[in-house]
Amino acid sequence: MTKDPIKCSIRRYLDEVALYLDLVPLDQRTQVLKDLEAHIYDALNERASVTPVLDDVKAVIASMPAPSSFSPGSEPPEETRWTSPTGKLPIETWIGFALILLAVALQLVHSRSGLFILTYLVLAAGLLSSFFGMLALIHLRTAGGRLTGRRFTFAVALCCPLLIVNAFIYYLFLAASYIIAEAIVVRAPIPVGGGASYNDGPILMLAGKILFFIGLPLLLVTNTLFIRKVWGMVRRALPVSR
Repeated sequence: MTKDPIKCSIRRYLDEVALYLDLVPLDQRTQVLKDLEAHIYDALNERASVTPVLDDVKAVIASMPAPSSFSPGSEPPEETRWTSPTGKLPIETWIGFALILLAVALQLVHSRSGLFILTYLVLAAGLLSSFFGMLALIHLRTAGGRLTGRRFTFAVALCCPLLIVNAFIYYLFLAASYIIAEAIVVRAPIPVGGGASYNDGPILMLAGKILFFIGLPLLLVTNTLFIRKVWGMVRRALPVSR
């Protein structure tokens, strides 16, 4: 059985990197290799409009840092952002996460007390959490790969804006579902005294079904595609770390 030369070239490079990561903890070593492999395939997809050939792989691997630069005891070259992580999270990530917890706590108090001013405090804490999350992403990019927590920091930065946008889209879907249901269901008048009333129950029931079976799945798919797209951009821009 003939082996794929493209996969063999990538595997050979990763194996050489793994040799220099021998003293790095297993979970960190595995994550670095996975991120390297993902970066190589992303670069191949951007480089080749069709199926990549061996020359494309060689060019991408040639642009990658030398395997020896991943050795914990060596200083990586200045032109590369790849190095072994230290396991530390940016302080901005922790601040952003603390602000998210504060926003959740304020929202719980607001739901019980009804104080309107708490709404502004919840929004302010959420937006500040995203601000510090973005600062943390910038810190990760300039840290030369010595800091970790790309996924956690990305979640902190995106959490509040995504929730706000989703809430807005949800209410749009809710209004659209009611309009569609109202156009489909014919409301029969109910005599009440000298006049008539209308039963909105069938309309509300159909609107709920439209929202649940169409609106929410569409929102879920849209969120998944958006998060994957933005995460791919962030992953390519940041150094390899956990």
